[in-house]
Amino acid sequence: MRWVILVKNFKMLCLLSDIKEGKSNIIKTKYNDSEVEIIILRDKNILNGFVNICPHASLPLNLNDTNVLYNDNFHLICRNHAALFNPLNGICVSGPCEGKSLEIVKLKIKCDKVYIKRKQGFSYDR
Repeated sequence: MRWVILVKNFKMLCLLSDIKEGKSNIIKTKYNDSEVEIIILRDKNILNGFVNICPHASLPLNLNDTNVLYNDNFHLICRNHAALFNPLNGICVSGPCEGKSLEIVKLKIKCDKVYIKRKQGFSYDR
């Protein structure tokens, strides 16, 4: 018999082991019939997630790179125009979009799996 764990209003995105600690992890999913990337940051069992779209130019932060962590290994950086974002709340602290925020994605960990909160528009196909 196979057991399926349901987490109300959440859909499984990946395994917790897929998310490396101290790195910027980018996972693709569907959003409004378009494929988007979700940035996930991990500090032990605390996850922060953001849609990988800069509020300044509507471009992905990583620009042909898989790493969106700044040299200080704390801030997120938009490689298009060097805007810096606070990784705890997604707010731009330096750059042309200062004060604006990345879109936060609600994540949950249950039984070593990472779940993404259901939101109108997410289709969750991987």
